[in-house]
Amino acid sequence: AINALVKLKENNKAQEMIQSLSQFLRHTLEQESIENVPLEQELESLMLYLDIEKMRFEERLRTYFTIESSVENALVPSLLLQPLVENAIKYAVTPKEEGADISVTAQLVGQRVRIIVSDTGPGLQPGQQDQSLSTGVGMANTRERMSQAYGEDQRFEYYVKADGGFEVLLELSFVSHIYTIDLIS
Repeated sequence: AINALVKLKENNKAQEMIQSLSQFLRHTLEQESIENVPLEQELESLMLYLDIEKMRFEERLRTYFTIESSVENALVPSLLLQPLVENAIKYAVTPKEEGADISVTAQLVGQRVRIIVSDTGPGLQPGQQDQSLSTGVGMANTRERMSQAYGEDQRFEYYVKADGGFEVLLELSFVSHIYTIDLIS
């Protein structure tokens, strides 16, 4: 996308995209060594990524966030949501001339955090098998990270929505702080 902007001599836009990409990469490198982050911080990372994609897709990419304040401090694996949103862009926004909506919701359900990433894209096409999606890198990596972080105490599901589009549901135990105390005798 940056290369295309340079070829089109849209230097201001290219420079803006480079700065956004730089911010995202810097943030990603800082987060790489952190295993779990508050959901609020995870969403900040996601917004940096979306800033870049919005420059690329402009009005074709429409994002909506509904995050309950009660889950903003919930700990989640760092960079958990970015591959799911990247998939939504690839399979929902890119193929549709009019683009698509991507929604991220997070809420407390009992003692669990439920996060849903959904889109208004085409969903599964006729003849496309549901299993073909489970071998995608983004979905497979997210499933594996959820399994490693929470074992059986998690939920990872995806499906085509009744009204079209695709949805990924993540559910994990609500943990807001991990305290360690070093006692010196």
